[in-house]
Amino acid sequence: MGSFIKNIMVKMFKCNNNAFTLAEVLITLGIIGVVAAITMPMLIGQYQKVVYETGFKKEYSAISNAISYLSLEENIKVCYLSFPIGSISYSHVTTDCNTLKNSLINQLNLVKVQSVPDYKKARDVLNQGGKAINGNYTKDPNASTWYMQKDGMLINFILPEIIFDINGKKGPNKWGYDVFQMNLTPTKDGIILTDNLSSIIEKGGRFPRAILRNDNDNNQSLIRDPR
Repeated sequence: MGSFIKNIMVKMFKCNNNAFTLAEVLITLGIIGVVAAITMPMLIGQYQKVVYETGFKKEYSAISNAISYLSLEENIKVCYLSFPIGSISYSHVTTDCNTLKNSLINQLNLVKVQSVPDYKKARDVLNQGGKAINGNYTKDPNASTWYMQKDGMLINFILPEIIFDINGKKGPNKWGYDVFQMNLTPTKDGIILTDNLSSIIEKGGRFPRAILRNDNDNNQSLIRDPR
């Protein structure tokens, strides 16, 4: 019996020797804390990016469908941005733009808002490392009328260009993150919403086409910056 108890005591002693000391536990927890502090902001940022891009696709679909409907049902087709062959500048064709704007306000149940976030101007975006498909874009979105949808999205009709902020007055209010600029383009079936001639993004942002196509390279070859 004494031998049996002795063997048990030896085994317990060996187990105790293999256990972590308090210092080792504290060091391990410290390392885990440092790793978490480094990785959590990155993970949160990636999650927020997915939220923004999902919201963009939803709002794009709603706006695009409304434009397609009005183009077909009300024959609103002469409102678009173009780059004529042989031309050195963009051409704004605006015959139906005012009619389209009023129809979209009704179709999307928009209400006018008096105050919006202060969005960066295109030139400031470019000077701070951003990119543009149309580097000559000079219109100031802060100087024109904004409207709000029931879900809080803000939209600005500088037709034939459209700007929308998918989460409204909430931050970060950055181009290519939660704020997107697109333009109307003519097709044989009517006008469609694209970013083929007019869009800007701040550093780290993504162009609408990249989000819609799940394209990670942002289609850099199509970006024009004539500075």
